[in-house]
Parts: sequence; structure tokens; C-alpha cells
Amino acid sequence: MTVTETHTHLIVEATEEEAPEAEPAPGLFDGINPRIRWGFFNATAGAVGYSVLSAAAADPLGGGVYLAQASVNAVPLSVLVLTGGTAVAGWQLGRFFRGVGGLVGRLASPVGALSAAMWGQGTGPLLTALYAEAAPWPGMVAPAVLAGGSAVALWWLVDRRFLTRPLLVRWAARIPLATVVLSAALYAPGALS
Repeated sequence: MTVTETHTHLIVEATEEEAPEAEPAPGLFDGINPRIRWGFFNATAGAVGYSVLSAAAADPLGGGVYLAQASVNAVPLSVLVLTGGTAVAGWQLGRFFRGVGGLVGRLASPVGALSAAMWGQGTGPLLTALYAEAAPWPGMVAPAVLAGGSAVALWWLVDRRFLTRPLLVRWAARIPLATVVLSAALYAPGALS
């Protein structure tokens, strides 16, 4: 240890041999393969969520019931997603006119979002016709698309926000996403049959 004294400060410097690195405390899962840890983490979260879903549906095929109900309404759900997506795109396009100033600059984003959303809302008949022409594929693909969209939305809105939290909090936040993935893996191909 080196001590240097100036007229206002006392400076203490530690040398390398005097400051050994502290070894981290052993964790509960340190000796387990990371892939097995990841699988156990997600499987337990999915099992808890799926059991709650099954109890809420009063049916052991809990996830399949809701997935089948949502798949029947594929056209309205598609219109909803398209309307939301076009509204966001219209808002973003309106931001380019922010620098214009005045009333045009202030109203560009809301008017762009409203116009795009109205266009998206009017695509219902077109999507109905497209789904009728492409039969039976929309009915077979709809459960996977719904489950995939739900999984992405859950990851974006819930799961990624808890990545830096403690293990138990991350696990609780993973339950909705793991439940959707487990339900889709078990019942998406045969949800409508």
C-alpha cells in the first residue's frame, strides 16, 4: 500500500498483490448446464401458466379452447392488427411534417394516423374475400399466427422489461409468454378440429 500526503488530501493506492479479487458466492444453479437451466426456467413458467389457464377454462385443454375461439375470429383480428399497424405508420409518416410549423405541423401526425386507421378498418371485406379464396389455409395457419403474434407482443410488452430483475421476478414475468408458447406447441395444429 502506498500512502501519499498532499497539503489537502491523503491519497491511498493499493497494489495488485494486496487487493485479491473477491470470488463470487456460489449460486444455486452454478453447476448445471445453461441450456438445462433455460429449459427448466421456461418449462416451469409454462406449466404454472398452463395450469392456471386450464383451471380458468375448466378444461384440461385450456389453451386450445381460447386458441380455437380466437381462430374463428381471424378476419376481425386481422382487421384490428392491420388498423393498429397502419395507424402507427400514419403517425410516423406525419412526424416528417413536424418541421413545417403552424397548424399543418401540429396536425400532420394525428391526421395521418386517423386516415391510415380508417383505411385499415375498411379492409374487412377484402380480407374476408382473400380468406375465402385461400381456404382451408387461413383456418389452419391462423392459430400459429395468433400464437406467434401474441408471443411477440408479450415479449415486447412484458418479458424484455424484466431482464435485469431478480430471478423470481423474471420467472413470474415469463409465465404469460411461456404459457402462450406451450399452448401453441400443444394445440395450435388441431385447435379447430
